[in-house]
Amino acid sequence: MRSTLLLVPVLAAGCVYPNHKATKVVEFTIPAESLQRLECQSHNGSITINGDPAVSEIAMHAELSVRGYSQSEADSNLHLLEIGREERDGTLRLFGKYPEGELNNRSPSFRFTMKVPQRLVLQLTSHNGDVVANDMAGAATIETHNGDIGGSLRATHVVATTHNGDVELRLAGEGAVDGEIRTHNGDIVLHLAEGLGARLEASTHNGRVTPPVKLADASIGKRSLRCSVGDGKGRMIVESHNGDVVFR
Repeated sequence: MRSTLLLVPVLAAGCVYPNHKATKVVEFTIPAESLQRLECQSHNGSITINGDPAVSEIAMHAELSVRGYSQSEADSNLHLLEIGREERDGTLRLFGKYPEGELNNRSPSFRFTMKVPQRLVLQLTSHNGDVVANDMAGAATIETHNGDIGGSLRATHVVATTHNGDVELRLAGEGAVDGEIRTHNGDIVLHLAEGLGARLEASTHNGRVTPPVKLADASIGKRSLRCSVGDGKGRMIVESHNGDVVFR
């Protein structure tokens, strides 16, 4: 009986969730005249990129947060969070940085929002969070494990992948467009500008495929689509394992 009584407080303490939270906002700018590529990584948190043809710098607004078993612990943990920066050969990499071993079960989070030159090539990655890229003209590679992907892109090459989430992208450029749009669990909605050209190859394992209004050389099934839009010179693969695929 004595051993059982001694174990109860220990087991109860192990079940307590660190429900105290500390947050801060970090803002800064980085000159971008010499940059061609932007990479941003967030393990927990969303990434939002807004392109502007008139700017020549990257303006960062980041919301950082972390938890603790007391408010003083959460405040202390917050000092361990910082934004990492690495620049090399025209590529700027921004990422959430913290000592992983010290913050187990403390939910460190980095939520990035940036205004950047529209021309930059993008590589955006979040493990748990939405990723949005608006008004960008450079090639874009976007991935999130748990979250949605959205935005408007004028790029000629687009790769977007989410494991658990929806994808809704407006492809607003002109000419041939290549890329891959995939989700394992979610719907895909693609808005295609009239000036785009691509051979579309779309499929879903559990869902329906809705073709674009204007198409040619089409082979249409309930769960698959092969067709051309515009001049058909690009190639766009669109796949969902569990969800609908809709072209608009």
